[in-house]
Amino acid sequence: MALRYIRVVVFLAFLLSTTVALAESRPGNSQADTQSQNSNTSPNTSAGIQELNFTLEQKRAILALNQKYGEQSRKLIKEVVQAQKEFNNLVVSPSAPESEVREKFHQVESLKRQLDELRFENTISLRSLMTPEQRRFFSEQPQQRSQENNGNRTGNKTGS
Repeated sequence: MALRYIRVVVFLAFLLSTTVALAESRPGNSQADTQSQNSNTSPNTSAGIQELNFTLEQKRAILALNQKYGEQSRKLIKEVVQAQKEFNNLVVSPSAPESEVREKFHQVESLKRQLDELRFENTISLRSLMTPEQRRFFSEQPQQRSQENNGNRTGNKTGS
């Protein structure tokens, strides 16, 4: 549940930062332009962002956070993927010593932990930018999506 929350926060930060960056790069930029641009994105995501009613100052701060944490996250994700591939190859290799497999496993876990900590720091930073109302609304969204997804899965199973 916490990991899902962190992923949603990171995704919203990324989406919001790209929206702000695009809006600010356009001539004649205004808050109305930013809102109309948000309405052209996916309906579920843009509705959630619009309902959070971020101020321009909050959007700029979120963009700065995305720049701060984005590159570090991308680098760690690449390292995790590479280490995981190496681990998978070692597991199936008949000649890999058990100690090497264990060492690679611990490396993968360490990288994942570093990534989780970085995402957590980003989440805490985002949290500090939100008003109590925005936090409350945002915390309810993953629960609602989860309930909707569970309902859809149940509906699909019975409809098959």
